[in-house]
Amino acid sequence: MSEQGKTKSAGNRIEIDLGQIGYTKLLGRGNVTQPLRITVAQCTEKAAIKISQAGGEVVLPKPAEASKEG
Repeated sequence: MSEQGKTKSAGNRIEIDLGQIGYTKLLGRGNVTQPLRITVAQCTEKAAIKISQAGGEVVLPKPAEASKEG
């Protein structure tokens, strides 16, 4: 994804807007090994917990903002 210019570093955290690459929901499969700041329309509780435990955060845009993207 960084090859496509869709991620950026902010200190020790990687930021990504999943909506920009066509994803609307973040699922909790897999492992998170570094702090991430992910912006996405929907996120499962399991995914949010994994990201939080790794020192990251999930940003859920307000419904009005999400509808502007789609």
